[in-house]
Amino acid sequence: MKKLLLLLIIPFLSFGQRHHLDDVTNPQDSIYYLKYDMSLVSGIIYCDYGDMAHCINGKITNGLQREWYANGQLRHEVNYKDGKKDGLAKRWYANGQLKEELYYKNGNWKDGTGFYKFWFRNGILRKQYNLINGVHEGLYQLRHENGQLRSELYFKNGKIDGLNKDWYENGQLQVEENYKNGKENGVSRYYYENGQLEVEENYREGMSIGTQKSWYQNGQLQSNYTYQNEEKIYSNCWDLDGNKMSCDDFDLYRELYWRKVRGY
Repeated sequence: MKKLLLLLIIPFLSFGQRHHLDDVTNPQDSIYYLKYDMSLVSGIIYCDYGDMAHCINGKITNGLQREWYANGQLRHEVNYKDGKKDGLAKRWYANGQLKEELYYKNGNWKDGTGFYKFWFRNGILRKQYNLINGVHEGLYQLRHENGQLRSELYFKNGKIDGLNKDWYENGQLQVEENYKNGKENGVSRYYYENGQLEVEENYREGMSIGTQKSWYQNGQLQSNYTYQNEEKIYSNCWDLDGNKMSCDDFDLYRELYWRKVRGY
């Protein structure tokens, strides 16, 4: 009886042991060993700033796992369930600014459910979106580092649905597109950074239909196409000064113009 009791107590004590981070190693990035004899860690791993994780047979099992920067600033924290990351996870920059909030499911953050957020180092919200079991649903937003909205779109069952907008860093509207079930549907418009309309197109279930027009940055009409069943049945093209030109030569002319305007 005493021998059996002793056998029961020994593993219990080992699970309750505490091991400093300097005394453990994890060469496989997921399994922790004691450095002095390379035995599997069972117990709590801690550092100078607090408890980091609870391990059984070298693996993090359940509960909160945390890491710190050398300056003592919390670096990340994530919950474990049955040996896998599960639920809300947070990361911080070394300056203390929150970097991201995301959600794990069965060890994979891309399969989670929740409202994901990502920040720039300066504290400006960079990106936010909602996932349901890894599928995009609802609002998706991106921002420039100055805080100006960069993109805004909506998802339905993982596909873009509704009005999609992009903005330049100065706040000027860049793109507005209509989507239905993941395909462009309706009028799409693209703008130069000075606000001048650049392109206006019409789509039905992702296919070009009707009239498609484009303009130069000075407002001069650039091209006028008409589509039917995805085929171009009518076309007119003009140069920067308004002189009509062959549409066969227009694509190269426009490419050179865009390179000049956009600087690439």
